[in-house]
Amino acid sequence: MSFHHLRSTLIPCLSFVVLTGCGYDPTDHRPASVEVTWSVGGSTCSERGIATVQVTLSTPKGVEDTITTACQMGRVNVDSVPAGTYDIRVDGYPSGSTYPTYGGNLDGVPLHPGDNQTSSIEMAEKPGALDITWRFDDGSLCAFAGVETIELVLWDSHSNRAYAETLPCNPSLAQQVAEANEPTRVLFGGVRGILVEGLYAGPYVLRALAYGPEPLMGATHWALAEPAVTHAQIGEIELTFQPCDVLTPCGQ
Repeated sequence: MSFHHLRSTLIPCLSFVVLTGCGYDPTDHRPASVEVTWSVGGSTCSERGIATVQVTLSTPKGVEDTITTACQMGRVNVDSVPAGTYDIRVDGYPSGSTYPTYGGNLDGVPLHPGDNQTSSIEMAEKPGALDITWRFDDGSLCAFAGVETIELVLWDSHSNRAYAETLPCNPSLAQQVAEANEPTRVLFGGVRGILVEGLYAGPYVLRALAYGPEPLMGATHWALAEPAVTHAQIGEIELTFQPCDVLTPCGQ
């Protein structure tokens, strides 16, 4: 047998061994299931005022499944999950609240065809969040103001950049792009604008620049806010854009 023939027969075999050796056959399309359990370190759901939990499986492409149940249940089965790698998130909600006060997550959990595994998550008190909306000082809409995109940047009290994102100025388009950038944002239906999670309590500086169809020409409007973030709460911030001019060159 020639070396070329031997090599051509070995490569497919080795590929099959690599794919099946770790328990994943790409031709196996059986769904997986995962039992997600949760706890509140050193405490209980009732002691922490957590009434319900929301269990979410997601990938960079979006949310695959979401289940809401009583926190005291301590576990839930998520069935019929396509094989893949998932981020598993558990959010704990007080009764009547639209934002979770406790939560935890596991990232990069592999689920192979036919799997029936358990993932345990310990919840901790969640940081705060901001719900960011914007308007123009003269009441204009984005199109009439000649603005297509906005750049949002958030700094903490130590001048560390805590968040930055460029989005369409149109609010509905901005939400679509934001949810594509971070699919789990879609979980929070009560949010009016752009949700920024994972913020430690304390003062922040939020700056926004608005750009027209030719962003290389520079910003046309700017806005500034100084929100204070509280643990486990969403702070609502409305930015007010004003035109850049000689006296106020985009807030510099």
